[in-house]
Amino acid sequence: MALPYERRHLARPARSRPQVAWERVLFSAKEGVCKAWFPLAGRRLGFPDCAVAPDPDSGTFAAALRVPGPVVAGTRVDRFTGRRRVLEEQGHGLVGTAVAVRGHV
Repeated sequence: MALPYERRHLARPARSRPQVAWERVLFSAKEGVCKAWFPLAGRRLGFPDCAVAPDPDSGTFAAALRVPGPVVAGTRVDRFTGRRRVLEEQGHGLVGTAVAVRGHV
């Protein structure tokens, strides 16, 4: 489920790099955020509970939580960062994302 903000944010990379399936990048990034969230919070995070913004030039994305995040090691977790890799250009249509969680968490 793409939020209105996410649909607007994907318009620019969709024009500049139409060979990339940006909706799959978004889905994969949200799935990664949800999987990184669960061990920290002990509860599910829904797709509407985070807003993902891919950076088409750097191969990264940022995800901001739309719900209060857990407090881990005295710090509230309210965002995640990650990387994406797309093999669309070579005709494979594969998308992979990884979400970073700081080591002290």
